[in-house]
Amino acid sequence: MKRLMKRFVLLGALSIFTVGITQAYVPKIPAVAKVKLLDYNKQPGSKVFLIAIDPGGNCAVGYAYNKDSLEEAAKAATKNCDASREAAGVLAAPVYYAVNNKVVYKTMYKKHIAGAEARAKAKAEAAKKAAVIAAAKKAADKKAKAAKKIADKKAKAAKKEADKKAALEAKAKKKADKEAAKKAKAEAKAKAKADAKAKEDAKKKAKAEAKAKKNADKKAKEDAIKKAKAEKKAKEQAAKKAKADAKAKKKAEAKAKKAAEKKAKADAKARKKAAAKAKKEAEKKAKAAKKAQKEAAAKAKKEAEKKAKAAKKAKK
Repeated sequence: MKRLMKRFVLLGALSIFTVGITQAYVPKIPAVAKVKLLDYNKQPGSKVFLIAIDPGGNCAVGYAYNKDSLEEAAKAATKNCDASREAAGVLAAPVYYAVNNKVVYKTMYKKHIAGAEARAKAKAEAAKKAAVIAAAKKAADKKAKAAKKIADKKAKAAKKEADKKAALEAKAKKKADKEAAKKAKAEAKAKAKADAKAKEDAKKKAKAEAKAKKNADKKAKEDAIKKAKAEKKAKEQAAKKAKADAKAKKKAEAKAKKAAEKKAKADAKARKKAAAKAKKEAEKKAKAAKKAQKEAAAKAKKEAEKKAKAAKKAKK
């Protein structure tokens, strides 16, 4: 029973929407329909009476009786009422007039018709808005994917350049180490030669005076200290250079990272701006569609009133 009521409430709402009426109202039952109701009330079994009334008062009726259920009676009554509407040229959709022997026409109009129209319009607007939002999201996702691809390509190129630079620095360090080793070897060779010469001179001068030997020993010691200092200084300079190279490398990596973060931030800002623009366009389109719908409804109302007036005039 409730399911049948809901079905014909919706039909009633569609009837109002068809003729362009924006506020629920209850058309008066024509005399011919009241006469039909008298015959309907005499009939047995499960039964349903439907009526469709145009704003001009033109109506069509259809009912069925002696059925096994109200649903079966409603289907048969709908078929009869549709045939009557087609024959009489009635545009309004059928609604319940009576169920069994209870008249429900006025109650159905007052409680549900206006609400059914509002729900139908709201549902259509929501579906339209959802479609616009989905399209905007799809476009934004596509743009974000393209931006990510470009960023990945640039990051890969930056990494390749950094690896190339690191390889060159490693090669330069290897060369410097090789030259330092060569220099150390030459110095060791020179020292060995000097020691050999000193030993030979010492042997030759063994018979010389003690003072000359002492002076020679002192000179050799001073030379050794000077050499040690020179070696220490060379080592410190090499360590300083390695530290400077490491610092320069770290600075370059930090600069590359900062540039990448700056670009990512700019890309995010661009995506946000594009999304805002898409949203604004969607709202503008929705507003235009709503205006067009309103104008169409007004035009339909005017046409219906004109037709009703012509029908009324023709009837007179």
